[in-house]
Amino acid sequence: MNWLMQQLERSAGNLESGGVMYKGIYQASNGDYEYQLSYSRQVGGGWEVDGVHLLWNGRLLFPKSSLPGQCVDAQAAITRGIGWCETVIDRLRSEDLTRESGFCAA
Repeated sequence: MNWLMQQLERSAGNLESGGVMYKGIYQASNGDYEYQLSYSRQVGGGWEVDGVHLLWNGRLLFPKSSLPGQCVDAQAAITRGIGWCETVIDRLRSEDLTRESGFCAA
């Protein structure tokens, strides 16, 4: 089993709570970047990514309040959040935006 699936299983373990709202947090890093996802099970049954914080070298680049839409389960929500973060990181690296003067104010 690969590392990502182990992280997903650990994060999603024991989530069935009979329709009661559940909140969880997933953290990961990719080189100089770190991100934290918060996700929750809504009373209606869908899962949402409630928030994303992306950091570069310990500095908060930006917080995002939520990603639109719902997922069928916690693993899908976590995977969606990871995909969003990795896409942003790839874009920042390709454009070298974090190294530009003033982008990451001290």
